[in-house]
Amino acid sequence: MNLGVYVGSLLTQDVDPGSLAPHTVSPGAVGFILFAGLGLATFLLWKSMNRQLKKIDLPRESEVPRAGEPESVGADASGQPADVIDLSDNGAVGGPGSGER
Repeated sequence: MNLGVYVGSLLTQDVDPGSLAPHTVSPGAVGFILFAGLGLATFLLWKSMNRQLKKIDLPRESEVPRAGEPESVGADASGQPADVIDLSDNGAVGGPGSGER
């Protein structure tokens, strides 16, 4: 039997309103099961989030460059990484702006 159909049938049961006093009405077993399920789901999501956050590798404070300090690792005097080739002199043959048509 489908769980949704079962829960739906429990929620739609006919109850004689005269047999229940207003101060004795409670959510019953279904309410407790739903509330406990929400609590369990919240706990599992919290543990999963902590596991994912522990996987993040943040740089140490000593590794983060401060404002105003030049970055010397892997950069030349112009501030570009050392392995980047500067093609701004239009030295490419047949490229846009090279003058050849």
